[in-house]
Amino acid sequence: MNYALWTEGSSVPYTLKFAILQYGTLTTTSNQNSPTKTDYYQREKRIIESGDMVKFAFYYDGSNILYRNSIDDDKTWSGTAVSTGSGVLASDTFRWTVIATTYQDNEYAVLLYWTHAGSNMNFYVLRGQIANETITWSSPILLGYTFANSAACGSGGACAAVAAATDIDGKIYAAFSYGSGGSSTYSYQIMRSVDGGLNWAVSLAQIDNVSTERPVMSITGLNGSKMLFVYALYESSDLKYRVFDGTNWGSAQSASGTDMGVNTVKQISAATMNSTRTAYVAYLSGGNSGTMHVERFSNLTEPSTERRQLWALAVTVCHPSP
Repeated sequence: MNYALWTEGSSVPYTLKFAILQYGTLTTTSNQNSPTKTDYYQREKRIIESGDMVKFAFYYDGSNILYRNSIDDDKTWSGTAVSTGSGVLASDTFRWTVIATTYQDNEYAVLLYWTHAGSNMNFYVLRGQIANETITWSSPILLGYTFANSAACGSGGACAAVAAATDIDGKIYAAFSYGSGGSSTYSYQIMRSVDGGLNWAVSLAQIDNVSTERPVMSITGLNGSKMLFVYALYESSDLKYRVFDGTNWGSAQSASGTDMGVNTVKQISAATMNSTRTAYVAYLSGGNSGTMHVERFSNLTEPSTERRQLWALAVTVCHPSP
């Protein structure tokens, strides 16, 4: 099933809503929890589901990332929101993500976010073990830090964003982008955890000078231990991508003819069909408006020959109000 968590309202307090076919109100908040309809977007995840069919919906209230759960197919939500203990986030406060994985028969929720730390901005992971309707969180894990870019991104922030996904074995890959203080361009780096989010190592070392404008990124699984990392740049109409072959990341490649336009804000999302391990990347023809296009990355033996097929779908994208 597909689920959605979104914000309604043109001014505070915003209402957070959840839907499959019908929706109910999750909570009311005065904090932005997703990009606006004209802003950069890269499938920031807010909902996970356990093997027991319990859904956990996460949101930021200005002080912490909280969550509620539903055990009755979304008809009702738990009455008291539970804090993850993330603390106050640094910018961008609505580009964090959450993902679920299984390691040694245990289910885990893995929250990726960042906070202000003096002249730096720290990147963190919170790992929580899921048991029935509860999540037991361990202490925050520091992944690294970058210099804060307060002038461009707000106090203590670095305009950070993250996209995360698992491979077929549950290994987690998290792609971070950020605009460090002292730099006029954005960077990105990919981290990996092979033990359910407890320990992390660099999978793709920091790539600098990506763009002077924010890149949008998504990451998703291919067959076996392969992964697909895709991103789009403000100044280009190409879809950029790298393929992980199970050992190393390939060089950046470009898929042209996407109609995303140049010098436009971009919005992309990627997901994998589990039955075929085929990856699909969705984006808007006009960058942040227009019709939705989908590009398919099929799985061949050699990552360097991944074939692509592009469809222009007769779908007009309509966003809820920010």
